Amino acid sequence: MATKCLMELQDQFVLPETLASALIEAAEELASQVTHQHAALLDNRDRLREKMIARKMIKSLDDAPKTEAIPVYAIDGGCGTEENISSAIFATVAIRIAPEQKDIRNLHCIGRLPHLTITGQLASGIMFMQEVMLANDASKEFPGSLVLIDGNRTGTLIQLNQFYSALAQDEGADLLQEWRRKENRTPAAMTVKEFESNKHLVEFLFSRFNLVGVTKLVSTTDLLTVLEEPYDISAIDDRALASVLLREGEYTTPIYPERKKIYKMRESYPYSHQVEQVLAGWHEKECPFAPAYVYFKPTFLHHALKIEVTSHYVKQGKLEAILHQLRREVWSNDIEEPYPLWLADTICKECIQTSIGATKEIMSTKCGKSDELRELLRGHRT
Repeated sequence: MATKCLMELQDQFVLPETLASALIEAAEELASQVTHQHAALLDNRDRLREKMIARKMIKSLDDAPKTEAIPVYAIDGGCGTEENISSAIFATVAIRIAPEQKDIRNLHCIGRLPHLTITGQLASGIMFMQEVMLANDASKEFPGSLVLIDGNRTGTLIQLNQFYSALAQDEGADLLQEWRRKENRTPAAMTVKEFESNKHLVEFLFSRFNLVGVTKLVSTTDLLTVLEEPYDISAIDDRALASVLLREGEYTTPIYPERKKIYKMRESYPYSHQVEQVLAGWHEKECPFAPAYVYFKPTFLHHALKIEVTSHYVKQGKLEAILHQLRREVWSNDIEEPYPLWLADTICKECIQTSIGATKEIMSTKCGKSDELRELLRGHRT
């Protein structure tokens, strides 16, 4: 009866005309701004492309000799949370895909947290810990392969720093210490202890030549900076710009981190000092582990990908071999990334949905006939 009344009330509700009008007006203004910026980019495409060519910023993979296939491993992760009246449950998973999908390895964690505003950050941090550990293991075990990671090493560092920063807040201050207790055998505690038991992050940043980052979500505008462009297209990131300016099989010459970008690691991470020493070394001219970023358009049907490789691979003349292999892995017009990464991502999404769905279903079953218990486990009503 109560549900029926609520549905009737919703049916009767009408958005106030003044509010609807204001929202549509704001949407129209935003749409005009976005389309204007994109039109400005397209209007200047030929000139910007010629400018990049004149500065020798564009190369074609078709001009490079064909190379032999390289074994590819892919690492990706997923996480999710579900809040109920009493607490929050979360699930994380990291997947490693082997060549031809002959072997799939994983690290997973399902747990419970008190109600915190940082629940999402904590689940994400645990997922990145799992990804780092899987990537390091694959890199050591198969040094002649490429180990693709979703995103890049800098992004992983930022996410883990946010994890430790979130735990430094008042509401999470005791949680990290609770996870570190030797007696705590919960999945989250075991993951954190395993990650902190060795210098996994230091190794990830400074010991693995064959890690290759593939980034789809890009926020940088380094290309515009290099081109010294004053145009009102600053809201268009490097990937969008490269997607418009590059042609099939073309890639940009490597871009290196700016010296002014100094990344930090929260002191609550046990090896924060070593991490910051590593990051300072990234700006040294001869550092072999420093990241180099390349934008690569594998086919005319795909957007450009932001690829992160180590400076070592660039100096060794291996960049083209990596791009040739990535081109082999991007064989579907419907997939915007190398197939092994897409497969790992798809499996991760299914794992998270299954984990949280199964947990909710089993909890409901265990409630038996107790409506009060079931009410405590009900999701938040909006």
